[in-house]
Amino acid sequence: MLLDILFLAEKTGVKYAVDPLKQLLSTDGSPLPDDYLQLPVIEQLANAIFHHNNTMFCICVASLVTGIILLLAANTAMASQF
Repeated sequence: MLLDILFLAEKTGVKYAVDPLKQLLSTDGSPLPDDYLQLPVIEQLANAIFHHNNTMFCICVASLVTGIILLLAANTAMASQF
């Protein structure tokens, strides 16, 4: 999972700085304001991948839930054989 996050972060251009006020500049090259809040890497990735598209997010969640249900069903079927 860590490698997936690192791969996606590199491909989407996610930036994370330990001290963003000193290490990052705004798009016009000026320093960041004092109240700047840096988003976590996972949230930056979600924004880059889904572009605030709730439909795509819902499809991914539905696929995950379906996969979990199928995994539990297969596990139950195998348990009843022994």
